[in-house]
Amino acid sequence: MKAIVSLVALLFVSAAAMAQTVTFQIQPYPAGTVIQTIDSLEMDGVLSVLAQDKEQSFDILHMEKKHLTRTVLESDGARQTKYRIAYDVAYEKDMQPMRRPKESAPPVTDSPYTFEQFDENAPADSAVLKSRRAIIVKDYLVTRDDGNPISEEEEAFLGSEHRAKLESSLRNALNGRTMEVGEELLFDEESLAMMETGMIEGDMNARDARMRLKALESVDGSQTAVLDFDAMITGGENVMEMEVRMQGVLHIGVDNLWPVSLEMTGTVTGAGMHQGATMGIDAEIHGMKKLVYRMN
Repeated sequence: MKAIVSLVALLFVSAAAMAQTVTFQIQPYPAGTVIQTIDSLEMDGVLSVLAQDKEQSFDILHMEKKHLTRTVLESDGARQTKYRIAYDVAYEKDMQPMRRPKESAPPVTDSPYTFEQFDENAPADSAVLKSRRAIIVKDYLVTRDDGNPISEEEEAFLGSEHRAKLESSLRNALNGRTMEVGEELLFDEESLAMMETGMIEGDMNARDARMRLKALESVDGSQTAVLDFDAMITGGENVMEMEVRMQGVLHIGVDNLWPVSLEMTGTVTGAGMHQGATMGIDAEIHGMKKLVYRMN
């Protein structure tokens, strides 16, 4: 009997040791951090229109591709107060119904941009803003390193780039959480609201988002978490009621919540009426992001 009890105790201890548990904690990027990012997104699908008993189908396509380097110049210990971004590649392609396909390279590769935290108590020189040698993006004052004015096209691109991203929402949901491998985390209302803020355009709402800690890995000597995630976003966009379903895999540092890679797929479906015509959309989404860190 004593031998059986000892064996059961040993099995219990072994099982407990195998249950890998980690606590996630966000750490800001210190000054001198250099982050190289490759980022791509593609949505490919069909828009159908039924009007006067005649149905037509149109191919739709949206592609984005970016290669960039961010260098943290100054940090207050909580956030980056000054950083530089240099775009090596910035490419977009759109194909919309009744329009010619549009390929463009946003004019952001000519010069790096410096972002410096904007102090509301010390307003920027109005003459500098008026001449567009500086613009305000969120709470940062942005200038081109070559000193040239920033065009409206550049401003639109930089503004969209600095909206909240999916990985930022996932990081914030994980911050401070203790999880065991195999455990699932359901987003609460606060986390869902954070996902919606800045990341989702139009009258759309995030629903049923969740993550599962799939595994723990060692990457360059640091512990990295592998997480599955899925989410559903619903609501109105222009004249359609839309449903977006996303799922993917996130690799992220445990001790700092610095993302390493993100792969995402999804579907977009929608239906609506416009000027007596019935409209529908059916599309697929594919996204990928990879990040490499080094210290200057």
